[in-house]
Amino acid sequence: MHRNLLILGGSGKTGIKVVQQSLGRGHTVTAYARNATRLKEVIECEISALRERLSPILSQFEAIISVLGPNSLSYTGTEIAQLYEWMLAELRQLHIQQRPYLLLTSTQSIVNPEDGFDLFTKLHIFFIMTIAPGARRETMAIKDVFMREIKSQKTDVEWTVCRLNLLKDSGLPLEGGKAGYVGKNGWISTIDRAQLAFWLIREAEKEPTERKWVGKMPALWGDSVV
Repeated sequence: MHRNLLILGGSGKTGIKVVQQSLGRGHTVTAYARNATRLKEVIECEISALRERLSPILSQFEAIISVLGPNSLSYTGTEIAQLYEWMLAELRQLHIQQRPYLLLTSTQSIVNPEDGFDLFTKLHIFFIMTIAPGARRETMAIKDVFMREIKSQKTDVEWTVCRLNLLKDSGLPLEGGKAGYVGKNGWISTIDRAQLAFWLIREAEKEPTERKWVGKMPALWGDSVV
């Protein structure tokens, strides 16, 4: 089914694949990027100015896919978490039938109570805490925003936070992206960027009754076996 999609982070390695696949599947795409030199239909501005640009047009979209994330080891601030918190409040100002589905990516530094134990993930989280404390702070701020949503038991805005570990470009089958929890049901620590893009778009294409991960924070991984 055709969707009108807003893609945040559209000029990064993953964002480009989301844009390309979305267009290839016949969707209408508007992309936001800090650096829009590789894109055509874009909103180009600093993230701090994005609220003003998005507020008048949010109701146009059926889904918002965000692959925004800290873009350097020296990253500081919580501007992405603040954007998501603003977006949730802004969507609640719209008629319920005009509220797009939010599909957001973060990292497995967000620990889910449903996760199993995995030593590599624990070590990876510790490594990120050590070399990129600012990125870790942003991730925890994103977690706090959506944990408040869970605790409030609000269901009037549909969202899913997809937790990622390691991204790669290995040419695995697009359909190999899977969702679940760390350490369970064949989970592995990697996902191909193209698989991630395909999974996000397929979720955006689903009807509301088919969206099993709404209001949840699943881990995503990629498999070579479809």
